[in-house]
Amino acid sequence: MKKLVVLAFFTLFTISAFAQEPAVKPKNGWDYFAAGQYQESLKALEIEKQSFPERMDIYVIAGWCYREMKDWSNMERISAEGLKIQPNDPRALKNIGDAMFWQGKYQQAVQYYDGYLKYKYNPKTDTNFSTVYYRMAVSYYGLKQWLKSDICFSLSNRYKPNDYMTLQYLAEVKEKLGEYNKAYNLYQQTLKIRPNNQKGLEGVNRLKDKVTS
Repeated sequence: MKKLVVLAFFTLFTISAFAQEPAVKPKNGWDYFAAGQYQESLKALEIEKQSFPERMDIYVIAGWCYREMKDWSNMERISAEGLKIQPNDPRALKNIGDAMFWQGKYQQAVQYYDGYLKYKYNPKTDTNFSTVYYRMAVSYYGLKQWLKSDICFSLSNRYKPNDYMTLQYLAEVKEKLGEYNKAYNLYQQTLKIRPNNQKGLEGVNRLKDKVTS
């Protein structure tokens, strides 16, 4: 009889212990993204979207997955879907701006970047500002809008000073605007960062007779 009581107690204790063990939480789209498993993240996000079609994080994280995969067309598509739900979400605005930029759709890119800057204007904490202004500047450069390109490269340089590519572009833009002294000085700055770079040497040589003291 004692054996049966002990056995029954042991069985109940075992069942109770198993019942109290916490269930393993299934991975969601963010978990897979954070682990660098982008395809798995997209699959999980698609399942989440069926239950929560208006959850903005789904579209933003999916956009980040496509960014890491360099799938710009799908990054554009999923970001546009999200913006139908929340047109002012700065994360989605930057995502679609980046997607447009990398596809060479410069006019659309600057429009979305403008939206991002409008709704995310916090230069003291936002580490994306120099990049956004740089890509806007490159976009305006591609559109041959030199003055707007000049302004954006200057702002990019303010938030991330002495970046070689920014200074190189800025020198070229200043030269196109006829600001030869500033262009000459900027070409010289690029040579301090990368001595003997060809564009810097060519720029200095090209402008040395146009510079006024």
